Amino acid sequence: MNEWQPIETAPKDGTDIIVMYIHIDTQCVHAAFWLEDEDDPSETGWWTYDWNEVGRVLMTDDYTPTHWMPLPEGPK
Repeated sequence: MNEWQPIETAPKDGTDIIVMYIHIDTQCVHAAFWLEDEDDPSETGWWTYDWNEVGRVLMTDDYTPTHWMPLPEGPK
C-alpha cells in the first residue's frame, strides 16, 4: 500500500503514519499518530510532531488530515 488512503481507514493505535491535508492550495505532509485521551476528549485526535519527538501539536480545523499512508521503511 503505497498510495494515499482516506483518513477514515488510518490506524488509531498510536502507530506513526504519514498524513496529508490541503491548506491554501498546498499539499501539506506530516508524520503523525492518533491519540485517544479518555480523561480529556479535547486531547483526542491526530497529532504531529513539533520540531522533535517530544513536542506535539493537535491537528484540527484547517490542519485536519484527509489522507494517510504508512511510513516507508527507514534507510539501512
